[in-house]
Amino acid sequence: MSGDGHTRGRTGADPQHADSGSSDRDARRARLASLQHRLRTPANAIVGYTRLLMDEAPEAYQQTLDRLRVAGEDLERRIGELVIVERMEGAHIDRDFDDFLAALRRELATPMHVILGFCDITLRAMRADGSALQADVRRIVEATRRLLQVVERGGLEPPESLPAAWRTRPAELPSTESSPARWQPPKDCTVLVVDDQELNRTLLSRNLEQKGFNVLMAVNGLEALAVLRALAVDLVLLDLVMPELDGIGVLEAMRAEDALRDVPVIVISALDELDSIVRCIELGAQEYLPKTFNPTLFDARVRAVLERKRLHDQARVYMQELRVERERSDRLLTDILPVQVAERMKLGETTIADRFECVTVAFLDIVGFTAWSASTSANDLVSRLNDLFLAFDDIAKDHGVEKLKTMGDSYMMVSGVPRPRRDHAEAAVRACMAMLDALDAHNVRFDRKLEVRCGAHSGPVVAGVIGRSRFAYDVWGDTVNVASRMESQGVPGRIQVSADTAALLPDRFGRESRGRIEVRGRGEMETFLLARHRAGGSGGAQAR
Repeated sequence: MSGDGHTRGRTGADPQHADSGSSDRDARRARLASLQHRLRTPANAIVGYTRLLMDEAPEAYQQTLDRLRVAGEDLERRIGELVIVERMEGAHIDRDFDDFLAALRRELATPMHVILGFCDITLRAMRADGSALQADVRRIVEATRRLLQVVERGGLEPPESLPAAWRTRPAELPSTESSPARWQPPKDCTVLVVDDQELNRTLLSRNLEQKGFNVLMAVNGLEALAVLRALAVDLVLLDLVMPELDGIGVLEAMRAEDALRDVPVIVISALDELDSIVRCIELGAQEYLPKTFNPTLFDARVRAVLERKRLHDQARVYMQELRVERERSDRLLTDILPVQVAERMKLGETTIADRFECVTVAFLDIVGFTAWSASTSANDLVSRLNDLFLAFDDIAKDHGVEKLKTMGDSYMMVSGVPRPRRDHAEAAVRACMAMLDALDAHNVRFDRKLEVRCGAHSGPVVAGVIGRSRFAYDVWGDTVNVASRMESQGVPGRIQVSADTAALLPDRFGRESRGRIEVRGRGEMETFLLARHRAGGSGGAQAR
């Protein structure tokens, strides 16, 4: 057994000792991180409030305040050099932690007492003058005494009990008219400051209000989420170490909610560990600033984040407008072109031309339109014609027939294009009969005696899109010419079809042969007049 023990001691392979060492290391690292946070937080308040005072105090106080600023920045520098988790861990992990704290007390004692001394001098002078700036000096004293407590207790003091409230800061703030011109935030820009330390919240809100921001405050993550869900916020300044719900928890919750995901966040924390920074950025934080931060750098980061938000909001509006315009253009395209053809064009086809071996083309033309137009006002003519052709459009759609165009008082449609169908002749004829019924109803409504001729022919066509700025879907071929002749040489109030179309119609369609008639361009052709009857519903009009 002694041999086994010797082996374990020499190789360091004892799992129990390894786990214990890892646990001690994690505990030490956590304590160092906590100490870093508790030292930097009041140091940030000391420097921040001193800078505010220098901006607002009259000339008589500037020399003393400048010395106070130098002492505060010296304290800040010493903390920054000493309290770095990775460096402390490497240098002191095997030493007694109390020895490190003793060295820390010696290093920070002088600048802290210098700060308290200058604060005492400044307060005496302000009391004599009745200055309203005494409250800020007392805040520096409070932050310095808190720092002394942290150093004495090694970062282990209990958390303070702070009032749980978020509010908009009052408008009665010291005037900053004498301050140099600074960047102004967008109008009505609202910032939420989230920090459990009252000194930090007040310092940040004062800085922001001087620049023209609307400021809300929250003392922990739960309050921050309540504010974000209730109010419109343009930017969040978020501390990491807080009771109830910490900064990481807030970022995770915001990322999980659609309404909060795009609200920009700047994390401001005394922790500067790389792992914390990376985690915050992964969860959506735009920036990470360590305490204490340089005011110029802070202004630049806030400005950059708000500018990115402005561009993001602008892009979102543009994208919404683009979607609306695209939907509108899609509707216009499908109003002009058949749906199937419009889809092909949206997919990038630039030349659309198809051959169809057998379709039915039909024309309708108003009889006596010239006389009617001469005796009717322009407005009345266009209005009545529009009413009639809109009714024809609905009928063509109901019967699955494609309207191609209107030419003056002539209406053209095709069945079997662009989607082939076996009953194209029957669908076209049924649509024509329904249009004759619609004309009868129109005449009764407006006390007219209009009539139309209808003609149809079946055969091959080529169909495609022509035009560049004004698209048009059309069909070409001898079938179109013959269909036009069937209409122009037809009988008012009747549907004339060629023998090719008649052969495709079911027997239930009554037909009357006109014999052979001379058709211009084709010679003699046998034609038929269909029996007029009510078209009723669409019946067999749908493709099958």
